[in-house]
This record gives sequence, structure tokens and C-alpha cells, in this order.
Amino acid sequence: MDLTKTFLIILSQILLCEGSYRYWSPDGVKDLLCQEYCFSEPTTIRTNHCCACKAKPIWELSFTNTSYHQLDLEIFDVQFQRTKLFSDNNSTYFSFEFEAGKLEKFPKNYCEFNIVKIDVTSNKFREIVNLNCLLNLDTLIMAKNIITHLSNYSFVGMDKLRVLDLSFNRIQTMDLNILTSNGVLSYNFESNEFLDIDTSNIVAPNKTMCKVIYRNNKVQDIEVTNNLNYKLETGTICNDVDFSGMNTSPNVLIGAMGDIETNKILKHVPCGTYMYRGSGFICDCEFVEFFALSFSDINRLCNKSLSEYYCQTPISLFNISINVVYSDKNLIDQMTCDLKDLCHSIESVCECTCISQPSQKRLIVDCSNQSCTDLPQKVPDTKHGITLKMNRNNVQSLNAKDYFHRITLLDLTENPVKIINSDIASLSNNPEVIVTLYDHELQTLPKSIQKLHPDMFRFGTNGIICDCENRWIGEWRKFKKAKKMYPLVCSNYNNALIEDMVSQIKGCKDEEFDYFSKIIFPILLLFMLMGFIVFYRQLFVYNILLLKRRFAKRKRQNPNFWEFDVYLSFDDDNDNVRVFVLQTLEPMLRKHNLRTYCPCRDDLIGSHTEENVISNIRKCKYVLIIQSNDMYNSDVRSSTFIIKRLEYKLAWHLFIDETIEKILVVSFDSPDFDKFQYKKSKALNRFAMGFIVTNRKLSFKQKLLDTFNKPISNKRNNRKGRRK
Repeated sequence: MDLTKTFLIILSQILLCEGSYRYWSPDGVKDLLCQEYCFSEPTTIRTNHCCACKAKPIWELSFTNTSYHQLDLEIFDVQFQRTKLFSDNNSTYFSFEFEAGKLEKFPKNYCEFNIVKIDVTSNKFREIVNLNCLLNLDTLIMAKNIITHLSNYSFVGMDKLRVLDLSFNRIQTMDLNILTSNGVLSYNFESNEFLDIDTSNIVAPNKTMCKVIYRNNKVQDIEVTNNLNYKLETGTICNDVDFSGMNTSPNVLIGAMGDIETNKILKHVPCGTYMYRGSGFICDCEFVEFFALSFSDINRLCNKSLSEYYCQTPISLFNISINVVYSDKNLIDQMTCDLKDLCHSIESVCECTCISQPSQKRLIVDCSNQSCTDLPQKVPDTKHGITLKMNRNNVQSLNAKDYFHRITLLDLTENPVKIINSDIASLSNNPEVIVTLYDHELQTLPKSIQKLHPDMFRFGTNGIICDCENRWIGEWRKFKKAKKMYPLVCSNYNNALIEDMVSQIKGCKDEEFDYFSKIIFPILLLFMLMGFIVFYRQLFVYNILLLKRRFAKRKRQNPNFWEFDVYLSFDDDNDNVRVFVLQTLEPMLRKHNLRTYCPCRDDLIGSHTEENVISNIRKCKYVLIIQSNDMYNSDVRSSTFIIKRLEYKLAWHLFIDETIEKILVVSFDSPDFDKFQYKKSKALNRFAMGFIVTNRKLSFKQKLLDTFNKPISNKRNNRKGRRK
């Protein structure tokens, strides 16, 4: 712990005895003194919020006898282009304050002083330069300048910055996540020129903060975006926000609420006040969402002055006190939104209106009394149920839409519906869902409707023909215990209920059992699936082994087990290959600290047997297999091909067993790998352990160094260094 922090802790203990201040640091970097009453808050997050607003640095408190002195500014030209700071005082802390001037940039020597406060209000700054050389800068005031953009990089390294004031500038845009990209506790963006503000620049989840001020923006109607798709459930926020004198849409908390219920919002926003002062409430579908909370919580999350606690809009609620609206359900139901900009029309003759009514948890889409022949393809996004009014139209075929799972009421009264498509089953199987089909002209129903409950449908007095084709409908209603108050009657049996006439419908042939579709076809499908699995396993068995090796828990090989880096397997009877390996490849590997084992060079005479191959490959960390024409061909070579085949097979098994770390198979003089162990070579190539030399687009040397990138000599040297 440094001396400053130790001093502050001792000082805070002295002040604590007097009941005034206590040491507090929100991030382990800032050293502040917080007023004692903040520590009586019931929760830690409330204490931190209180201290974020009330805590002061030591140099700002007079009783600490730690003062700071203001620096003087020397100006060398009338354009203020050449300036310099100076002071005759040997103070520990300094401030630079120069207001109502023509400064466009900071003096050239500002890094030479321990500056804790800068105030350059009413100057000509166009941008914020990074001042990270000022390690103890606490307060930066650049109000009334001509700054137009705020970058995320402006405050990198300025860990002790606590207060930022950029009010009365011309800021129109800022990067996302300004609030969480630095440790500032208080922001002031009052009277700027924002066109939109992102949620990430309004609330700071899981971060200690005091406030962010946007009030009196020069553009009053502000769109609140959510480009990072922030959701309240991902964290906890506690900071004051001031939007006074502005109209923001949507409400920042409603926009970030997602699918959580409004009464759960306090869990994620336990403290902090959101101020919207300057006019009465807009009593619409957004504001009514907060009516699920207590009146005191509404006052905190939608704060206004006492004289503004009335509805400004809509006209039906104009000038009515919020207290009255809050306690009257009929008035609450009038708090709606007309979503005309999001409401889709159906052709040119069918115009719909879309009204959001959260108090009833519904979106009302009204397309009634027109000449509509189909339902709207789209409706506005909503977390509530959809009431779709299509009555008095000309809909003859009922086809499901993407939003059908949210429908709670579908009114098709006075429509000549003749067909219901099988996709009707996409409706929610909730008994509270209602589909009215009075005046329908149906002859039958789709069998998929059996997935739903019959009480969802209101068929009215129009019936269907009760015959063998429709007998299943009666059985469905009977099995589901349909209520008689929502009947479906038989038009050919004096309007009797169809479920009561099931036994009266005679002459129907029982459906023949379909052996092919119910028994033979599933068995054939099972055999085809098993055959496909066997075929796929045979085709990709080596890929599966490599995947298993990659993602399985690795067993750590003792580095001392290896004596060489790379085992070289190649055809030493091929002059071109032998010259390349011994004169080009091997020296290059040695140059990069890779020790090689070359059988034709390092084996003892007469010892190149199967046992020696096994022993020598195990001593190597990597294996490099250089394939060439006729390398594995028994017709050309009578003995050496056996050893080469053994080297490949053994390298593969040791690699799968994790005894060696990597294999690299190289095709030296062919555009493809050798037929011997071809599937293994292709599998290795798919996992970046293969290389074709004739491919001039890639560097063979770079491929080798990327693959064999950890020489054992480096690790040994590192261990020796640690022992020293």
C-alpha cells in the first residue's frame, strides 16, 4: 500500500471518530474520502452510489490541510497557439483553470505538473486529447467549447478521473460503451446536439457511478437505441440519469427490459433516479408499464417536479393527476400507443390500425369492416398477446402467420371462411385463446386441429355436414370434453351436436391398417440410417480420431522423455529427396533450434530394424513424413518399403496415443498424397498437418516452422534459467 493511501486511511479513522468522513475507493485506484452517512445505507450498492456522488479527493477538503495551487499560463501569440504553464509554488497538487479564452489545445508542458483539476470552460477546443500523462487528474471540465464527437479512447489510462463535464458543446455522436470504458463517476453532457443516444451510454451495469446528465439537449426528440442489445437481466445498474427538457423514445428501461416482467425491474435497478422534468407525463403504453410498481418507485424511475404530476397526453387524460390515474383501472386502460408506423397494410384496400395496450397485456390489430381477403403478413413486435380483429371482411381461407403463437383473440365474424389450413396448429394450445368463426361456410376441418382444444373455436349456429369424412371431428370434441356452450352442429341432423351424432353416422368403413407407412417404412428407414452411420464412420473414422485427440483431456508428456525434435521419414534411395533433406531441410531446421533424427545418418549400421524404428521414433517430439513416388511400392523395392510403411503406421499410432506431439505429411513430387494410408493423410491434411510442395501459393518453410514451433531445447533452457 502506497504512502498516500496509508495516510488517507489513518486520516479517515481520525475523521470517523468525529463522525464525518471515511476512506473509500470504488475501484482500488481512486483514493477518496466519503461522508460517513453514506455507510448507513442498507446495501453495498446504495452505499457505493452515495459515495460516488458525495466522496471527495483529499485536496478538495479544507480540513485536511492539503491544498492545491492554480498554475499560471504564459501566452506567446495572439492566436493562443504557443502557450506554457508555470508556477512559483512547490505544491504537491496543481489545477489548471483558464476560462473564456481562445485555447484550442493544452499548453505544451502540461505533463510536467501533477495536475488534479482542469477547467477550460468557454474556449475553442474541438476535440478531447488523451491526457493520460496526468496520472492523478480527478476533474476535467471542458464546458462551452466546440467538441462534436466523443471517443472511447479519449480517457484510456486516466484511471483517477472522477468528474467529466462536457456540457454546452456541439456533441452529436459518441462511441458505444462510453460509461463502462473508464472509471468516471459523474458525466455532464447537458445542452449538446445528440440525435440519438445508445443505452450503453445511459446506464452502466455492474459499475459504481453517480450520474449522467443529458438534460436540455438542443434536439428535444431523442431516439434511445440499443445497439449492443443490452438486457436488464444481465446485471445491476445504479446511477442517476437526467433527461429533463427532452422527449426520449423508447424509455431506456422499458427498451432494455426484454421479456422480464415490470414488477421484476427493481431487482436490476435497485437505486438511482431517472429525471424527466420540464413537462407533464406522456401517459402512453410505455409509462403505464411502470404502473406495476409502487407509486414511490414510479417517482424514482420517472421523476418529475411536484407541479408536473399530471398527464399531458393523450387528450382523454389531459391534466388528470397521476395519483388519480394510478388508482383508476378505466383510466389506466386509456394509456395506449398508436403504432401506425409499424402497422402493415394488406394490399391497398385493407388498412389496419395497431394499438398497444399493456394494461390489458395485448396488442390490438384492427383490420375490420374492409375488403380484406387475408390476414396481415406481419404485426408489430410485442411481448403481449395479439387481438386480431378481422370481422366483416372477405376472408375465405384461414392461413397461419408467423405471429400466430402470440394470438389470444382472432375475430373472423362475418367472413365466408371455407377452408382452414393445416398450419392452424401453430396457434397456442391455451384454452384462453379464442377464434370466432361465426358465419363460416366450412365443410370440414384439417386433422391437425386435433392438437388444439375445441373450446378455442366459436363456430356459431352454422354447422358442417356430419358424415363418415367428418366423424373424427365428433370423436375429437368428445375426447377433449368440449363444452356444449361452444357447439359445432350438424347441418344435416337438425343442428345436433356433432359429438352426439358419432354413433349415428352409419355405413363408414374402418380405415385399413397401413402396414407400409406404420411398420415397413420405419424399419426400412432404420436400416438406411444404420447403413449411413456405418458408411460415415468408415469414411471419416480418422477425422473422428483426430477430433477426439484434439478435444479430449490431454495427458502431459514429460519433456525429458524426448531427445530429438523431428524424426525424418523419407526415401533415402531417391536422390532428389535425399539431397533436399540433407543439404537444405536439415540445416534449416537445425538453424531454428530443431534437432533432427535422420535414419540413414543416425542409425547404427545394420540396426535399421523394426525394433530400432519403434525405439527411435519414441525419442522424437515430432515426425516429418516426406512422401515421394514409389516410396511405399513393393514392386520397386524389396525391403526398404517395409520400413517406410512401418514408420508411417507407427507415427500415426504414437500421435493418436499422444506419445508424439505432431505429424506433418508432405507430398514432395505429386499433386496429391500417396495411395498408401491415403485416408489418414487426407485426414491429417484437413487438420493442418499436411502439405503439398507443388502448391506454390504456400511457403513450405513457414509451414514447417508453424507446425514444429516449440523446440525442446527452448524448454530445457528455460528450466535451467529458473533453477539458476
